[in-house]
Amino acid sequence: MDEQWIIEVKVEGLQYPFFIRSIDINILHKGIEHNTTDKRPSILAPLDNLLWDRTLIKDLFDFEYRWEVYKPVAERIYGYYVLP
Repeated sequence: MDEQWIIEVKVEGLQYPFFIRSIDINILHKGIEHNTTDKRPSILAPLDNLLWDRTLIKDLFDFEYRWEVYKPVAERIYGYYVLP
């Protein structure tokens, strides 16, 4: 069986690959086709699992995410909650 279940996806500007299920490749292509250069804001919830990889978030969004809810007030940069 030569069917590919997982496909490697390279993102321009990132050194490591991402992976997508082969059944979802059309969704990826539609997203790329409908992409605009508009800089619309997007909000991620503070505990979204995308944020678990802080290096990835830094590379993708140039944002050093830290959930500051448990940091002392004097050490907070953005505030109690920050929405990346």
